[in-house]
Amino acid sequence: MFLVNPFEIGWDYTRVAVLQYSDDPRIEFYLKDYQDKTTLLNAIDAITYKGIIIYIYRARTLEIKNYDVYLII
Repeated sequence: MFLVNPFEIGWDYTRVAVLQYSDDPRIEFYLKDYQDKTTLLNAIDAITYKGIIIYIYRARTLEIKNYDVYLII
C-alpha cells in the first residue's frame, strides 16, 4: 500500500494492476478495475497471500496471455 499512497489514482493519472506470482499465478485486478485510491487500497487489503512458492515462468505466461493488464488505453 505504501507504493500507492504517493500517487493520484484515476483514469487520467496513475492506474494499478496486480498479478500475484505463485505456483498458481492469478490476476488480482486489471488497470481498469479501480479508479480511486480508497477502493484500490481496499482491494489491495483483500488480496490473500498464496504462499512462498514462486514459479516466475507461470506468472510471466499469464502476463503474456493477458497483456491488457498492462495496457494503458
